[in-house]
Amino acid sequence: RAQTNVYKSAKGYQLTYPSGWQLLNAKDRAAIGEAGSQVHININLSDVDVLLHDPLTDPIRNINVNVSPYIVPATPYFLDEFKRLLPQQLSKSGASGPPQNLDVRLTKVGRYDAILATWTDDMPGAGRVWEEQFVIAGISHTYIVTCTSEADSSALAAPIFAKILATFQI
Repeated sequence: RAQTNVYKSAKGYQLTYPSGWQLLNAKDRAAIGEAGSQVHININLSDVDVLLHDPLTDPIRNINVNVSPYIVPATPYFLDEFKRLLPQQLSKSGASGPPQNLDVRLTKVGRYDAILATWTDDMPGAGRVWEEQFVIAGISHTYIVTCTSEADSSALAAPIFAKILATFQI
């Protein structure tokens, strides 16, 4: 059985990740920036609570968690708002064009209701990437979990991401 590791955030959530993955948390600001430049992530790193990545298998494959002070419940209204605003957010974050194959729907992460968006995009320096983003409302915060992999290896990455997300607890 492969060893797993648990990340418990001071921001009120925890998740388990596979051995071999590396964890960079908010205390590792410089390292997150360094990993960000290595994996070409398209996010505002100052907002990232933790970045988990798989440097040996696929340097682009990562999960990062942002914690927002705003509550974004998984409801049809917020689903529509998220669908409307996501392309603008992505263009601000360095995506080379509008997201392709965008799918936004309501789902569950463990026992939590969530909004799930998936898309592919061309990232400067990283090539074609596949991303899925889960928006999970807690009692006082919203947790935004973004999973990224090379588009060509999304079929391999998706079950790994699903396994990690199944351990997410607020």
